[in-house]
Amino acid sequence: MSKCQNCGNSEINVTDNFCMICGTKLKSTCSCWVKKADNYDCGEHSCLGYGLYRLEKVKDPRGGEE
Repeated sequence: MSKCQNCGNSEINVTDNFCMICGTKLKSTCSCWVKKADNYDCGEHSCLGYGLYRLEKVKDPRGGEE
């Protein structure tokens, strides 16, 4: 286990994408459960969950690929 650099939570597993206490992103890329993709980088500092789709729609109102 490692430690969160933001809040000091020492219960961080190697597979964790975010700190469960403060929500800080622990890695530059995630194993994204929304996109079902490894090494995904949404560019956010905390997990948006299904809000990721809403963010992508705002970035590209046509709903297509960027």
